[in-house]
Amino acid sequence: RRRDTMHENETAVEASPSVADVPSSGDAPPLPVVAAAADGNAHRVGQTISSSHAYYDGDSGVRYTVTDAIDASGFGKFQLMMLLFTGLAWMGDAMEMMLLSFLGPSVRCEWGVSPSEEGRLTSVVFVGMLFGAPTWGMVADAKGRRFAFFLTTVITFVAGVVSAFSPSFTFLLLARTVVGFGLGGVPTAFTMFMEFLPSTNRGAWLVLINVFWTLGSIVEASLAWAILPKYSWRVLLLASTAPLFLLLTLMWLTPESPYYSASKGDVAGANKTLMRVSKVNKPSGGGNLPAGTLQLLETQNGVTMSTTGDPTTSDTTTNESDSTTKATLTRFVRILAKPLKRIGFLVNTENRKLTAMLWFLFFAVAFLYYGVVLLTTEIHVDGGNGSGDRNSLDSGGARGGDDSLKCTSHASPDLQTQAYVDIFVSSIAELPGLLFAALCLDRLGRRRTLGVALVFAAVCFLIITGYETTPVWTETSSLATSRCFMMTAFTVLYVYAPETQTTCVRATALGLGNGFARIGGILTPLFAVQLAGSGYLAGVAWTFAVLAGCTAAVAFYLPLETAGASLDAKPGGDGLEMTEMGKSYDQRDDQRYV
Repeated sequence: RRRDTMHENETAVEASPSVADVPSSGDAPPLPVVAAAADGNAHRVGQTISSSHAYYDGDSGVRYTVTDAIDASGFGKFQLMMLLFTGLAWMGDAMEMMLLSFLGPSVRCEWGVSPSEEGRLTSVVFVGMLFGAPTWGMVADAKGRRFAFFLTTVITFVAGVVSAFSPSFTFLLLARTVVGFGLGGVPTAFTMFMEFLPSTNRGAWLVLINVFWTLGSIVEASLAWAILPKYSWRVLLLASTAPLFLLLTLMWLTPESPYYSASKGDVAGANKTLMRVSKVNKPSGGGNLPAGTLQLLETQNGVTMSTTGDPTTSDTTTNESDSTTKATLTRFVRILAKPLKRIGFLVNTENRKLTAMLWFLFFAVAFLYYGVVLLTTEIHVDGGNGSGDRNSLDSGGARGGDDSLKCTSHASPDLQTQAYVDIFVSSIAELPGLLFAALCLDRLGRRRTLGVALVFAAVCFLIITGYETTPVWTETSSLATSRCFMMTAFTVLYVYAPETQTTCVRATALGLGNGFARIGGILTPLFAVQLAGSGYLAGVAWTFAVLAGCTAAVAFYLPLETAGASLDAKPGGDGLEMTEMGKSYDQRDDQRYV
């Protein structure tokens, strides 16, 4: 009878009525076709809709999304708490990376390794990150942001402590590779923090995490300045794990991302987290959750979903007559195929242009940023008494092919006070870069800010090419300024890249991008350490300048602008929709909450 009623009235009811057409809970129940449309199931109008529909269970039919709930709660104490958790991970990452600048010269003093072997110490960390970044990204999309965040923190902390007790250079290489593998998962913290932020001024808030990165670099430079002149580099390694230890003691307070919970169909978990956000933010001016219930959709922004919320094709049931072994094998193959389907989405016809451009940007920006960090230290490791003769070993910036290194009695590099000051100043120079990013991200947009920062960095590298005829202060200030704008570029890229992705592939996409960044990190010691240390500083600076210029051109021509857009929105532009994963819908009842 209900079906007959629906057919009788389908000419009088539009196919896709709005939520406003749904009567309040005190009125008579609407036609099933109206309730279905309000519930996001308008495409199922031709199917039988039973009285067990959500509306008939006391649901008013009003729906809201995770984005609506986060925006209603606003930015408050909860986001500040998440900023602390994810910021500690970012700070620990920065300290482990900055540590490489001092660890390389230290092992030359401890075991007498060559400059090329010293470069391997940096490269193995990036090799570990190369494998860790995509691995942890896929784990975060499959098992949860919180799970990946916890594991990567544990692995990095334990491997960092073990590194301090390395009995040989080979063992240290292995330990630092594991550290790199753990560090590859740190961007999951960035993804988690992003998914708790309101749409308004999201770019400016994301810059706050990178403040922790800069703080980590400054703290590491300060620790090196305080420890290395008096104690072994092993003490510095132990001290550098402090932020990760503090993070582990607070990890139990970290919730799962509501976007992830919703994408997996865990409406109870998503609602619990959203209610917690709203409750914590109320005293600081946050609002209540929107009226209604979390939106029920059969697909997530056009993405065909499996019963676990992963991007996939339509599932087929195994015939009951199939053997258990065959069924088990089928399920195993399906599980292995899920990460490949996520990657396949990123390189399909609609997305391959943007994906290729992002991968190049990750590679080039990481190559240049870490190149500047390593070059700043490498220029000073030959430093002695700070005399004014640039061609002397004691000049603090000699580049004549002499790789001699002065060491202390406790196997640490014997750097002069001015060398530590220059490295410290270079680290502080990242703060103006972050301020520039915060001011321009939402005003100029992501693409223009990224391009402008790279242009300024290219100019600084060009100035360094004339180091032989310029004053020492020009070399130092150019390095600091280039680091400033490379930090701007890195910050903008980390904000922009995940904004272009939908929830079910966001961490995977960021992980793969970081994989290309680590390839840049693997290659940069060949230039910033080995070539610069062998007397080719001008050639290295020219390489950096040309690469920065080319990367700026790519940034200006990115096909999408995400400033002010909601996460999981369908950004238009050049016919590209990053949230489109296919045109076919899975007609089974694997409904998903988003």
